[in-house]
Amino acid sequence: MVSKRSDGFAARESGAATFDWVILAVGVFGLGLAVYSVFTADLDERPPAPQTATERSAPETAPLYPYFDEVWRRDQAAYYAEAGDDALLAAYAAQYAVALGEVNARIGADFLMIIEEEMTRRGLPLPDGNQRAAEIRARFMDAASPP
Repeated sequence: MVSKRSDGFAARESGAATFDWVILAVGVFGLGLAVYSVFTADLDERPPAPQTATERSAPETAPLYPYFDEVWRRDQAAYYAEAGDDALLAAYAAQYAVALGEVNARIGADFLMIIEEEMTRRGLPLPDGNQRAAEIRARFMDAASPP
């Protein structure tokens, strides 16, 4: 009786397509994993890239906002170095307004310092009548110092 049952089970073809698809999916997954491991190993062994032109030195003035560090300054300098002139001028106008405002003014002054440095490097003029970032920052430094 057992042999008739097993012979009947082996002769039926229902479910064979599902089994084929499972084997095919496992094969595709394994191939993808092998390709991923080859490319990942290549990236791990690659030497560090040399500094590009967008990795400029950040201004030497310490930020006013205490949570901004050297990494932040370097990232911001690289970001604004890659921005187009129109985008740079728009960012300058926005941060200038923040730096002269009442809310987040120190943060705006820190951003303004980096944007102004990039504008100077490109030879873009500051808008007429605007204070330089150093003057705005000095206002905060004077307010922080005891009388």
